Amino acid sequence: MGRVNQILLKKIILVSFFIFTSLVYLNNVTRDIYSGDIGDLVTASFVFGVPHPPGYPLFSFSGFILSHLPLMIPPVSKVALISVISSLLALIFFYKFCKRETKSFFIALLSTSILAFSYMFWFFAEIPEVFALNNFFITALFYFAIRFYETKQKKFLYISSFLIGLSVTNQHQIILIFPSLFLLFLPSLKKLIKEFRVILKSFLFFILGLTPYIYVPVAASRNPVVNWDNASNLQNFIHLVTRGDYVTFTKGVLTISERLPILDFYFTSILSNYSILIVLICIGGIFYLINDNKLKFISLISAVLVSGPIFIFYIVPPIVDADSLGVIERFYMESFVVFLFFLPYGFLFVRNITKRLVPKKIDPTIFLMVFLIVPAQMLFYNFEKNNLSKTNIGNNLGLDLLSALPQDAIILLHADSNTFNSWYVHFVLGFRPDVTIVNNKGAGNDYFQKKLYQEFLEKNLDTKFTQEDALKIKLPEIIKKQRFFSTFFFETYDTNLFFIPRGIYYEVIDKKNIPQKDEYITSVGENIEKLHISQRETLLPSEQNLITPSITRTYSFGFTSVGTILNDYYQDPNLAINFFREAVKTDNSYSTAYIKLGVLNLNLENDCESSIDNIKKGIKLNPINRRFYSILMMVYSKCGASQKEINDLKFEYQRLFRTGLGDLPSIPSKIPLQ
Repeated sequence: MGRVNQILLKKIILVSFFIFTSLVYLNNVTRDIYSGDIGDLVTASFVFGVPHPPGYPLFSFSGFILSHLPLMIPPVSKVALISVISSLLALIFFYKFCKRETKSFFIALLSTSILAFSYMFWFFAEIPEVFALNNFFITALFYFAIRFYETKQKKFLYISSFLIGLSVTNQHQIILIFPSLFLLFLPSLKKLIKEFRVILKSFLFFILGLTPYIYVPVAASRNPVVNWDNASNLQNFIHLVTRGDYVTFTKGVLTISERLPILDFYFTSILSNYSILIVLICIGGIFYLINDNKLKFISLISAVLVSGPIFIFYIVPPIVDADSLGVIERFYMESFVVFLFFLPYGFLFVRNITKRLVPKKIDPTIFLMVFLIVPAQMLFYNFEKNNLSKTNIGNNLGLDLLSALPQDAIILLHADSNTFNSWYVHFVLGFRPDVTIVNNKGAGNDYFQKKLYQEFLEKNLDTKFTQEDALKIKLPEIIKKQRFFSTFFFETYDTNLFFIPRGIYYEVIDKKNIPQKDEYITSVGENIEKLHISQRETLLPSEQNLITPSITRTYSFGFTSVGTILNDYYQDPNLAINFFREAVKTDNSYSTAYIKLGVLNLNLENDCESSIDNIKKGIKLNPINRRFYSILMMVYSKCGASQKEINDLKFEYQRLFRTGLGDLPSIPSKIPLQ
């Protein structure tokens, strides 16, 4: 085949690959608001608002434009196009990097296809989150930084400077790779210092990259329904951008031994994301690069370590369940992408070994074709896991939280998915415009609480009460005018108020209005029948990650709350235990449901075996809840547990909490649920 024909064929293959990947991503892109922060980002983008800190202006403004395009897809899918486009651009720059470093079309395309169809990269290409855009910046920044390191051409320095500034307007974790990029600029630093104009132009390009932050005060000044920190002035703007609302780091809170398990999870995740084979080839690439170019090696390996294990080890929150792991799993993506930069070098490493073993007339690259099975398997295995076009669990949650509410009701929301999914169906899809949504702790700059607090201050000038206190104080007056619901229980200042479970939320009522048992059971049954209840064990493959399954927790919590009031207030443990069983069936990872089921196994059925088994399941799911151990100790006392079982429980409690559990308690005839 002639050289011209070879070049043409390669172009056809390359274009076909990117067209195919684009079609796969577009086919699988989410039509559902899903879970986590997605509802906040999409709603803020749609209403020209400001999402949670640091505001993500580049994403928000891009999302605003895309969400109002006349496309026949839901708003969430329109905003998700940011991730599709960003991921494709990331693949293009990764391919260009691999091609330049290996001088091999095949190795470059093989490496790119492995990144394209790896689970986490593909997953974030399908949802409107900031991490796909972050992936684009990672690949583009390393590509241009290495181009400058190799060629010393100033245009690559200027492009890098601009992209560095622009990347900061998206997701701040990108900062973790900046020191590694600086290492690539270091050999030219001495010369650059002498060229003031070059330094000045680079700085101006960096400032130009920061210009999307103009979006934040402009959007905030319009008072949109999602307006975190109301960053229309300098003080609030700085507070937003520096994430002043959050305590990100846990230094000094957890011991070294308590942090180590998350490192194990990190390395397990990278193996499952890429496979042992690909990780081993990347390790081969590390050895290859150490011999070939030590500075590139140091730059890339430092980026992997700082943005991955070191970062995760430092910020790790207490890991109590799969949901806790899901919160930090998304932060792995940056490190995972940088790690794959070793892959093309790894294939060179394998090719060099093969070259020594085969006759000189045979091109050793041919033997690399066997690795095509890896992206093929990834495509097959991850397709359904990342086919988010069939998912409805997120939209259903938002609809369920609002649909059964009476006319002109008020609902106080708590937890990310509950709050943000409700925002989406309410503010973006226009569902239940009569309902007033109130956000816990004033999230998103809650205008209902803000107005309430201003009115409160006018009558109480010297008060030390907070905005949350004002809501609690005014609650008795509010429920006289409008029915008030909440997805969580909170302490109030009026002892006459009662939180009665209505399904997946409470209604706050006056104690004198507590319904009779039959009336209550009928109303709860009617509400539950309207819900789109999903069971954790039967979720679609596309819903079985570490974040979305937490949605089933909302429904399980509802069943548990209803069961608790049936047992404690209406004195009907026989009906209550059925709700606890339904709670466990709905979400088999909800620790509280297991604990309460275990208590009634003993109180109602005198079934020690089931009681101990369920309570142990609850402890395993949430091992840092001290109350659970006390309950198990009470069950041991009632059931005559062996001294070994008691000692084992005391030892585990001492190991976790550095204090003693105490002796077997003296307990009443029945163990209390609370």
